Amino acid sequence: ECDAFKANSKFAAVPIGPTCNQLAVLNVGKGQRLPGGVIPHLVCGHTVADFSFDPFDEHMLAVGCDNGVIQFWRIPEKGLTDNLDELNSQLVAHNDRITIIQYHPNAKHVLASFAMDLDLIVWNIETMEQKIKISAHSEPLFCMSWNPDGDLLATLSKDQKLRIFNPRDGEQQLVDEGLATQGSRGGRVCWAQKGNLVIVTGFSRVSERQFLVFDKNDLSKPLASEGLDVSPAILIPFYDNDSSTLFLTGKGDSTIFTFEVSSPTDGPPFIHHLSHYNTPTPHQSLSYLYKCFCDVRAVDRNSDPCFKKTSPAVCEGFIPTPSSVMIALVAGVCLNCQWI
Repeated sequence: ECDAFKANSKFAAVPIGPTCNQLAVLNVGKGQRLPGGVIPHLVCGHTVADFSFDPFDEHMLAVGCDNGVIQFWRIPEKGLTDNLDELNSQLVAHNDRITIIQYHPNAKHVLASFAMDLDLIVWNIETMEQKIKISAHSEPLFCMSWNPDGDLLATLSKDQKLRIFNPRDGEQQLVDEGLATQGSRGGRVCWAQKGNLVIVTGFSRVSERQFLVFDKNDLSKPLASEGLDVSPAILIPFYDNDSSTLFLTGKGDSTIFTFEVSSPTDGPPFIHHLSHYNTPTPHQSLSYLYKCFCDVRAVDRNSDPCFKKTSPAVCEGFIPTPSSVMIALVAGVCLNCQWI
């Protein structure tokens, strides 16, 4: 269920090996073919279920494995030149296979994990202590996502329900829940409009890929929905708060769908079509970076390393509307943490 490709300004990681028990870590540049022979990688020793770079330390990579252990690896300053088999540390987190791990967006040393034991746990990884445990799910999760402020956590589970939790509220952690997509083939969830909206991707009853927009204060029904096409690939959402643009794509797609998602105070319609972006060859996954890695003078709005079948590359940030209109938005107001 993981996106199978993560990147920051220095490194990109992708699972390799016949049982996905190795994690290749490549230097981010202008794009290159994977080297022949043995690719320098992390020797994890167990099947990699999910992994994530620390937003506060670009050299630290957390790896969730199928034995219930979260491994923490420190990548050398110049990247991997040989296989690395020495862990920085590890955390025995669950009694079953880990499926999702995600760092907190604003708090250092805070990591959330979910496993097939159906427990969602928030950890202090500096002291390796369990801080919060949520046992409100009866089915495995497809996805979980912190809101921009980091005080709420949205989850999408196999029972097709969207839930929002306030992990710090010990007595009533569940804030709201509602039925999301009607298909049970997988999905993703992300936040929009500075945490006021929740976007869910998934499948309809007739296997059409779709996304739905919910008000975070009312999950009983979506504010809007949009069907795209019929494909087995799960739509992975990326949302740019500054321009209110939603990017959607899936593994093996050659199209990045783009929409503007407006604020709930603006009223319907909440979804506005933008020009889609077509890549010359199919890609396996994308990973969007902060604005400080974009070339604003060249009107780059998003820098998105992408992983193709044989090589990682940097997909230049494209503008779905004319640059004469977008340049003010590109260089306009945005979150300070995305520029620093």
